[in-house]
Amino acid sequence: MSKTNRIGGLVASALLALPLAARADAGHEHQAESGHAGMHEHTGSDAAPAGGLAAAWAAVMAARNAVAADVANGALAEVHEQAEPLPELLAELIERSSALAADRRARVEGAAHQVARVADALHDAADRGDAARTKKELGRLDRLLELIRAQYPSGALGSDANGPDGHSSAPWGAHAAHAGMAPPAGVVDVAARATVRIRAFDQLRFEPQRIEVTAGRPTRIELENAGAAEHSLVVRTPGGGRDWVHLHVQPGGSDAATYRLDVPGTYPVYCALPGHAEGGMTGELVVRAGTPGAESRP
Repeated sequence: MSKTNRIGGLVASALLALPLAARADAGHEHQAESGHAGMHEHTGSDAAPAGGLAAAWAAVMAARNAVAADVANGALAEVHEQAEPLPELLAELIERSSALAADRRARVEGAAHQVARVADALHDAADRGDAARTKKELGRLDRLLELIRAQYPSGALGSDANGPDGHSSAPWGAHAAHAGMAPPAGVVDVAARATVRIRAFDQLRFEPQRIEVTAGRPTRIELENAGAAEHSLVVRTPGGGRDWVHLHVQPGGSDAATYRLDVPGTYPVYCALPGHAEGGMTGELVVRAGTPGAESRP
């Protein structure tokens, strides 16, 4: 059996595993409560079972991962067939999302419409043997899938790690561990002497894109999420061995911690969510040299 047939069989099996979605009664309209985000409490017969959502999302990710594997292996001739089921699989996901708040469902539908166009672009790039463009379109696909996943409450689509490339959405805050990782190297438990505020947007940008701190000065860095998808802000240590700064925000939320960064220089800032940095969600952190002795250390 060829590789294409094996991967296609996995996607087909995932589709067959999808439970039948119960249909809404004729004329029934599901209204979102004002200001309510996430899944509504729903006891009617038209509510899609949680397992149906998880299975539908698993089928989407199986198709996405098949495409990514072929792109990584340079098997561009396989990409067309692997990407083709994506619009239909997302339609299945939407069919099972009747309990999703109306505004969030609208975002899912809009992103799914864009996925169909990206799938066409993937087809074209792969058929032309354009590896660079194919990778770029895969990045666009991942950003759209991440936006879709962020519309659902935690656990509704299965494991929170069940996103593009298996990335976890577990937040790391100033007072919480991030998936068992060590705290960022720059975090300190002292009073801040300055504050820097950054906003993250779904158009894949930070505002401002350039932030400045003074070396040795404890500075509170705050990240606010003005969008509907998760975002993060990461700066690596000068040697690149670990995170120097790491904040992670859920849609509409914020995260903050106090950092003391001691090595002057200019460092890249990026969002670590799949495809976000590739889409332009980057910036600069400038650590200015401070006056010797001006900052006391505990």
